[in-house]
Amino acid sequence: MRPHFAHAVTSECSRAPSLARIVLNLLARRAMHEVDALPNFHLPEQAYEAPSLYGVGAGERRVARESQVFIPDRVLEPEEVGLAEVPIDLLLESADGLRLGVVLHGNLSADEVGKLKHAGIPTLCYDLEQLAGLDVTAEQVLETLSSHERSRDGYWLYSRIAEDELAKALDDLEERREALRAQEVAERRRREEFERANRERRAAMQIRQRTPTDTVLPLQVPSEPHRSVEQDRLAEKEKLRRRLLALVDVHIECWSRNTLATLAAEEERAAALSEAKQGARARLQAYIPAADEIWIQEALSPWVKELAEKGADLAIKIWWKQRSR
Repeated sequence: MRPHFAHAVTSECSRAPSLARIVLNLLARRAMHEVDALPNFHLPEQAYEAPSLYGVGAGERRVARESQVFIPDRVLEPEEVGLAEVPIDLLLESADGLRLGVVLHGNLSADEVGKLKHAGIPTLCYDLEQLAGLDVTAEQVLETLSSHERSRDGYWLYSRIAEDELAKALDDLEERREALRAQEVAERRRREEFERANRERRAAMQIRQRTPTDTVLPLQVPSEPHRSVEQDRLAEKEKLRRRLLALVDVHIECWSRNTLATLAAEEERAAALSEAKQGARARLQAYIPAADEIWIQEALSPWVKELAEKGADLAIKIWWKQRSR
């Protein structure tokens, strides 16, 4: 071995940048300042990975901008533009004011990369330590920086365009996921409503099989010979009104079956059911005007069912409170 200098393994200098990195950095800086024409830099495509909608497997790779050439006009000193704390080895500026940071080694920590992103300077990394040797020249450094073919071409440490596109993709993904969640909730509610309607329909059919028809749908009474047309119209409206209230009674019987199942005595259940029916009827008559077309409907709408259930529930609570005194 030839005589050479080396730091002790336990010295403070052993944790400093390698000597090769320092030499290459100085060579690159000197070459960029002394060269007659700055070399063009090949910018790789700026890509990002958009996450999957369902969060399973790898995301989709998207290209925010294709590869292009950056033509520097001058070299800036980071200290001159307030970037002294940013770990950039070279700061280049094009004629139209675009800036490009260059890092000449591939050993940046996560904290240093975070500083690059905070500064907002698009930054390429060239791992020039692969050229480490005693005979490396400034010309070799420039050739590496301007090469379009070598495998050690620069790669992006930070691409502002790719970061912006990734942020947009994440926002769009969250909107799509929110829309899917809302769709799932609506579909679940639709299925629950459909199943509830089926249960009520089956329960109503079972009750009708056990109940005489005229108690559910009263028989039509022929008009009296000398009644006026208006009287006949009012009588027909009253029949429809009674029919609606009868359907309410049937619905309340189905609705209160589980509620009243805990009452041991049959007479208690009958009394509570009677109170529930009266409460449902009273609430309908109190909340729906007599002239409302709801009274001439031949079926119960969900809104009428809900109103009747509230009246029945309140009547059962009042009956139970009075009974417990």
